[in-house]
Amino acid sequence: MLLATAAALVASLVVPASASAAGTTSAPAASLVSLAAAVSSEEPTKKPSQEQWKELDKVAKKHSSLGVFGVQSDSGPVLTLPAGTTAEEKAKAVADLPDGVKVTVKTSKFAKGEADKVQKEIMANKWHKEAKKYEIGSFYDGEKDKLVVNAEAPESVTAALKSVYGDKIEVLQTRFEQQTRFTDWEPFLGGSSIRGNAANSGVCSSGFKIYSTHPDTGAWTEMMTTAGHCFPFHQLVLNASGTWMGWMKKDSSNDIAAFLGYDYVSGIWTGTFSGSTASRSVKGYSGMWNGLNVCVSGQTSYQHCDHPITATSYAHSWTDPYGQTRVAWANDNFAYSAHTAYGVHPTQGGDSGAPIHTPDGNGTDTWATGSHHRLISWYDNSVCGCMQYRMIGVKASFITRWGNAQLAADEY
Repeated sequence: MLLATAAALVASLVVPASASAAGTTSAPAASLVSLAAAVSSEEPTKKPSQEQWKELDKVAKKHSSLGVFGVQSDSGPVLTLPAGTTAEEKAKAVADLPDGVKVTVKTSKFAKGEADKVQKEIMANKWHKEAKKYEIGSFYDGEKDKLVVNAEAPESVTAALKSVYGDKIEVLQTRFEQQTRFTDWEPFLGGSSIRGNAANSGVCSSGFKIYSTHPDTGAWTEMMTTAGHCFPFHQLVLNASGTWMGWMKKDSSNDIAAFLGYDYVSGIWTGTFSGSTASRSVKGYSGMWNGLNVCVSGQTSYQHCDHPITATSYAHSWTDPYGQTRVAWANDNFAYSAHTAYGVHPTQGGDSGAPIHTPDGNGTDTWATGSHHRLISWYDNSVCGCMQYRMIGVKASFITRWGNAQLAADEY
C-alpha cells in the first residue's frame, strides 16, 4: 500500500534535481520513492546550463526514457519515461538528476519505440490518397506527450490522421519553405534582398546588424545597414517576399544608412545561388590592406569571393535619394577589384549595401570589411589594353565613427 501511494505521488511530481543521496541504488523501493519526493533546500536555476542539459541527456539514456524535453518551456525540462515504467524505476531516474535544476518527471502513454513506429507510419504517407501531394514533418514532444505532425495539407486531408491516431497526435497546419536571402524572416540577416514600399522604389541589399541611438527615442537600438542612396528617410523597407523589415531612420554623409523596427541578427547570407540557405556569423571587423581577398554577398550577383583590395583609401562623390550630391572622404572608403583568379566577376544593380566580408577559415564565421557602394569601370590603354572593373565599398570601421554606432558581432 505504501509503495502504491508513493508511486501515485511521483507520477505527477515536479522534482528539484538535488533530491539525490548516496546509496540509493541499494535502497528499498519505498525509500527511493520517498527520496524522489524530497524537496531541495537550494533554489533551482531558472534555465538549465549547457552542462546540465548534457547531464540530463545522460540520465535519459541511462533509464531508457523517451528523452528530455521542454527546451523552450518556461516550466523547465521534462524527463519522459515510457509507458509501463514502475514507481521504483521512476524514483531511480529522479535520484540521478543533476543538482540545481527543476525537472518534471512523468510517464508517457507511449511505450518504448511506439512513437517511432507511429512516426514511420505517418511519414509513409499511406493514410490518405492525397497525402503525398503535401509536405509533412513530425516529432515526438515529451512535454505534451504527443507526436506533433507539421502538415501542409488542409484539414480535409489531415482528418484521416486524427481518426486513426486520436489523442496520440497533434496536427498543426504548417508552412514549409526554405529561408533564403529572398524569403528571410525575423530575426533578419544581412545580404537579404530589400526594397522600399514606394511604387518607384529600387532593389538593394541589406548589410550588417549594428547598434546605435534611436533618433526618436534616444534608446540604444538594433538596426540593419544598407546603402545610403537606396531609400529616403522614413521609408518602409520590405524584403523580396513582402515582409516588413523596418523604416529608414539613420543616414550619414557617406553612402551607408540603416533601418530599424524589427529584430536583426549578426549573420549574413553567403549563398552563391538564389535558393541557397548558406550563411555565416559575423565575428567582428576584418583588417584592411591592399591585396586582402574579400567576398561580397548581394541580392543580384549573390556571393562571390577572391576580390583583392586595390586601394585602402578611395574618395568619391555620390547622389543621395533626394538628388543631392555628397562627398565621401577617402579614409572611409576603399576599392576592390572585380578581377579574380577565376575571371571577372563584378557586382550588379541591386547589390548596393551588400556586406563585404573576409571569411574565417572555419567555414562558419566571417569578418566585416565593408558595405558595397557601386561598380566602376574604365578602359585601361596604358597597362593592359582592357576594361578594368573596381567595386567601391564603405569601410566597416566607419560604423564606429558614425554617430554613436557599433557593429553587432558574435550573436548568430
